[in-house]
Amino acid sequence: MNPALIVEKKQEYPILIVDKVGFLGEKIAEKLKNEVLIVFVSKKEIAPAENVIHIPFLNKFPTIPDNIYSHIIVIDDNDQATREALPSFIRKAQTDKALLLFAMELSIENEKIKNLLINSYPLAKIAIYGEIISREVRFNNYLNKFIYQAENEGRIEVPGDGMQTTYPVLMEDLVNGLLESIFGTNKQEKIYYILPKDSVPLLTFAHIVQKIIPGVLVDFVSVEKDVKEKIKPGAGRYVLGDSYKLEQKVRSLELKENKGINVKTEKSSFIKNKKISAFVKAWIFLSILFIFLLPIVSTLSFSLFGYEALKITKSNLEKGNSKEAVLSAISANNFFKLSSETVKPLILQANILGQNKLVNIFAAEINKGKDISFAAMSLAKAADSYKKVYYGKSIIPEFDFNDSLSNLRQAIIFVQKQEAKGEDFDEIINKSTSLISFASSTIDTWSDILGINEKKTYLVLFQNNMELRPGGGFIGSYGILTLEKGRINNFVIHDVYDADGQLKVHVEPPFAIRRFLKIPHLYLRDSNFDPDFTINAAKAAMFLNLEVNQKVNGVLAVDLNFVKNILEQIGSVYISDYNEKVDSQNLFTLTETHAEKNSFPGSTQKKDFLRSLFNAIAKELTENKNLSYLNLGKAVSTSIDQKSVLFAFDKKSVQNIFTFNGWSSSLWDSRQERPSLIKDYFGISEANIGVNKVNYFIKRSISQNINISADGQVSGVATIFYKNTSDGSWPGGDYTNYLRIILPLNSEINSIEIDGEKQLLVNAVTDPLIYELKKFNSPKGLEIEKVQTKDQILFGFLTSVQTGKLKTIKINYTLSKKISFAWPDFTYDLKIYKQPGIDSYPYAFLLTYPKEFNIVDSSEKINKRSNGVSYSGQIDADKNIILKLGKK
Repeated sequence: MNPALIVEKKQEYPILIVDKVGFLGEKIAEKLKNEVLIVFVSKKEIAPAENVIHIPFLNKFPTIPDNIYSHIIVIDDNDQATREALPSFIRKAQTDKALLLFAMELSIENEKIKNLLINSYPLAKIAIYGEIISREVRFNNYLNKFIYQAENEGRIEVPGDGMQTTYPVLMEDLVNGLLESIFGTNKQEKIYYILPKDSVPLLTFAHIVQKIIPGVLVDFVSVEKDVKEKIKPGAGRYVLGDSYKLEQKVRSLELKENKGINVKTEKSSFIKNKKISAFVKAWIFLSILFIFLLPIVSTLSFSLFGYEALKITKSNLEKGNSKEAVLSAISANNFFKLSSETVKPLILQANILGQNKLVNIFAAEINKGKDISFAAMSLAKAADSYKKVYYGKSIIPEFDFNDSLSNLRQAIIFVQKQEAKGEDFDEIINKSTSLISFASSTIDTWSDILGINEKKTYLVLFQNNMELRPGGGFIGSYGILTLEKGRINNFVIHDVYDADGQLKVHVEPPFAIRRFLKIPHLYLRDSNFDPDFTINAAKAAMFLNLEVNQKVNGVLAVDLNFVKNILEQIGSVYISDYNEKVDSQNLFTLTETHAEKNSFPGSTQKKDFLRSLFNAIAKELTENKNLSYLNLGKAVSTSIDQKSVLFAFDKKSVQNIFTFNGWSSSLWDSRQERPSLIKDYFGISEANIGVNKVNYFIKRSISQNINISADGQVSGVATIFYKNTSDGSWPGGDYTNYLRIILPLNSEINSIEIDGEKQLLVNAVTDPLIYELKKFNSPKGLEIEKVQTKDQILFGFLTSVQTGKLKTIKINYTLSKKISFAWPDFTYDLKIYKQPGIDSYPYAFLLTYPKEFNIVDSSEKINKRSNGVSYSGQIDADKNIILKLGKK
């Protein structure tokens, strides 16, 4: 096979090899490891290798590691589990648009699999091979049995008359054939045969072996009952060509007759000598003691050196010293590799002494250290490559960026492997798990987002969540961020009123803004009034284009909590322009003092302070040598999870990933309807329309009681408790809140109580032609605005929490869907929406249900009660509570 057919250039995505037994898969990985990252799923333990990630085949069905693959190679082991998992491999290949190669032995049973696979996926290929001949591995077939008998017994036992046919193929030729099947230039062919075109009788093969080892006898024995019936190969590409020189191939195995080892023992001269000196005895004793202790001493030494190097790696990573981290991680990995070799004789000694359990635990820790050091090395290499790009020191940014991604992928796969095995992470990886989780989902979008191939421009919204809005907070300022080849090209901050003053067209504002704030037009500053940030982002991008003629590739939003999280890690920063030290404790008061107080349209004080604060933080990040970058990364990932940082992109394929993972605060619901599922949804969306910053002083908590009645009706009571701790002075005051309750589509609110008083519910007057009349009087009762989305219905109404007061709002509602108890079990699935800009708050949940049911599974740690179950916790991100109920 032509080696140039294998891989002509480095693959961007890894290759997945699944081989339960592992012998063929290991050989393929060995061939490809210098060209591409390999993810190898197998029960076979393999020696650690650069660019090869081994995932243990632990369960009945193989787990496909979460990644995007360019090629998927599945080796059939004639095991039912592998074949039953075939649809999952096809789905994964379809998702990744990967080439799929399924390799299997020539047999009648496999014909069905061949037809199924070819018809299921257009990029699927089948490789069909004959009986494997190998000296390294004794495959269970007559050919290897003949070789073993000839070398060790001097005779070959041929079944029946020896006319049973076979298609022999050397293991090395098979591996090369598999590589040509998936990487070869012939893209149209679907079926590849890696076997001779013509079959060979078993007797002929036996005579070939007899010819190579003269003197070997050939005997005939009865045919085994379970001999599989052979079929002839069909149409397809024959990789081995028209002529396969079998005798030459068998000779290449260098077969030799094993004549046995005639071991003669002689008494050593010192045994014959009865007068052995005390010196010689002591020398022998010390030599034996040294040999016995050497594995223990060397293993302990190498392990300790490895752990020390790992500590240094952690310190270097925390300080951002990526080059030093790479070197110390390589040292740690080398020490653990040495330790894993020296522990082998120690295991043998432990088996003799009956202490194998303790040593096996020690060996497992060594292997864990080896894996962790490899992951840390990958992280450090990723960081080092990207630092070159970010600081403009890269000669070829595209190359260094892709190298960074490749190393990061290896670290990601290690984390996924540890999670699959249920093992704890080292502190280095522990502090990075949230970011690694974020990276594993988004890594394939980074080159697009960061402008590696073309410049990208983003609108950055600075949302003041102390004046809460549905999208996170009032937009007082915005920035234009330009990224090119992975680094910041330009970042300029503007006051939002500068842009809003240039709007020349009318855009109708949301009902609450026009009616209660009495603002007849919608501007950029109020564009985040929807609970779904993807909708807000589209509006903000539209206003930016209308107002300042600037188009963008996406919209980012950050609030004060994000800045606070960063300051908690880097400490205080000095803003020389204002002679102020800003830290996480005084951030709000200083921001309000210098950016908001006495600000007016046209004033530059807001953008000037934010620009100075941003520059001070950027300077601290680059100059502080004691900064823990691991802790900083954790603060960023926490901010993303808690919606203090939000993302929206114009490219649909990129945006879908962020929406799916909840990083765009979208109301999109991925859950599918089914008869045995109660799909519940609950959230609150608040808008401070009191023109103050009182949300700094607002505390809230929520309790939710759900009841499933005997007829399957689902109803709920949600109680929201507010406390306004403001004393009324600036920047506090009364909290005028346009509150929206988010429930499943077609739900109905039965009643609302405010501070224990039941309200008269009336439809809100939403037509400005009516409510802007001079003689208009608001209807008696609580006006309710109803707005439907694809999956939810929103009920909005105005409420107020006075200075220093408490407020209790109780909503009684009913879901439209009834659950049928014809099913033996059903699932209650509640998705809780957490509004951006709100701090975490206490949440209590109670579910009651018919007495003939029990909770059989739960996503959360619940407390069982006589009439149901309860849960309590903090809402700091979107949350799912899933309870499965079954009949007693």
